[in-house]
Amino acid sequence: MDLPKITTDDICDLSLIYKEDLSYSYSLPENILISFLHGKAFDYPNFYTHDELEKLKADINDLFHEIMSKNPVKNNIAIISAGSPGSGKTTLLWQKLQEETQAGYNYAHVSPDEVCLKGQKRTYVADIEAGDRSKEAREQAYTKWRPGSNAATHLLLANLIRKKYAFYFETTCSSPQTCKFFEFLKKQGYRIKILHVIASDKVRWDSIQERDKTFIQTTEQDIREKGLLVPQRINDTFLKYVDEIEFYYRKEVSQDALLAARWIKNDDTFESLGTLKVINSEAYENVKATHNIAIEILDKPELKWEATIESVSSIL
Repeated sequence: MDLPKITTDDICDLSLIYKEDLSYSYSLPENILISFLHGKAFDYPNFYTHDELEKLKADINDLFHEIMSKNPVKNNIAIISAGSPGSGKTTLLWQKLQEETQAGYNYAHVSPDEVCLKGQKRTYVADIEAGDRSKEAREQAYTKWRPGSNAATHLLLANLIRKKYAFYFETTCSSPQTCKFFEFLKKQGYRIKILHVIASDKVRWDSIQERDKTFIQTTEQDIREKGLLVPQRINDTFLKYVDEIEFYYRKEVSQDALLAARWIKNDDTFESLGTLKVINSEAYENVKATHNIAIEILDKPELKWEATIESVSSIL
């Protein structure tokens, strides 16, 4: 029986992921990661105090040690969620992780909110427990420790990739900079699989309203912006770098997302870039329609579903 792989590295040591000889240099610019780590980022206007910073670093190291204690799979595979806030990514990822565990595979799991924020015992969790649990107090704790949870996310990812571990990463894939992370993964020899979850604006909003009763992990601005940002990644990120995409559609708040279609990139012997297999016709048509609604709002017809996914694929 293999023993758990416990690391003694201080994963907050940036020299591990930004090497002077450039033999390994993480995709996020070092100055941005430093700003996350020190607190003055996103909507939080202040730097963390020395004591807060030390507690945050201790939390981040604990998170990494927790991942390593489960003896994660060592393989160049990255399974990454995509989708706007409230679409159902968290539920789907937990289901996938449970399936992997039942099959005997322990994948590292990284998420700014579900893993990092909720696991930051000395910082975010301590502030929540010290507060009055009102929505205002929970929003303040989220705003304060959002930079820290993003620092934790990138430090976990950078060190997992450095050590060539397989991982699940929960994210929206909304940022225009997502392509740089994907390019970095490919240079490190990773195979990328996307779990792309799509839902209507109403379903997303209702889901977030329900979730906010217990755990706040987004802002209204985030919800609106990312609903239009994610569809824009179809060409510059997904089709350019990804090896496999599973498209899911979530019809109702009370329902899980259904697998609508699976896209797999072809090798050079094929004329088409990829092969698209429709699994559920109704869900697939809803995926297309929801994507195209956002594209119409953006007035970017070149990003319509038919002009991107379908035009470069053999459809089964």
